[in-house]
Amino acid sequence: MELTACLLFEQNGIIKLFQNSSSVSSIKVFLDITDWVSLESTEMGLLGLAFHPDYKNNGYLYKLHNPLPSRMTRISHFNVSDTNPNSADKIVELILITLDQPFNIIKEVEQPSVLMDIYILD
Repeated sequence: MELTACLLFEQNGIIKLFQNSSSVSSIKVFLDITDWVSLESTEMGLLGLAFHPDYKNNGYLYKLHNPLPSRMTRISHFNVSDTNPNSADKIVELILITLDQPFNIIKEVEQPSVLMDIYILD
């Protein structure tokens, strides 16, 4: 299957959509959660995006971000918009998990992903 569109997500909370073409002429905002994202440190913000395996049929996507107030990490479920397949529906957020995070400890570790894995498993 050929990739026809690409998503680019920015740490500040904006996810952009553009066509997978060398002659791309426009970039659209797929989801803007800048008012929900904490950028208190360089390790915070919109951190990840994943699509449900059946995204083509159900339009489900998941995001990982540090919400306001800060010092937490949240995984949420969203749907693609019913009226615009090139946009996610910001209004309908299902919060799956919110965790307190030891950001002051992570900053002192050379490889924070290792500490994060251990922290979540504890």
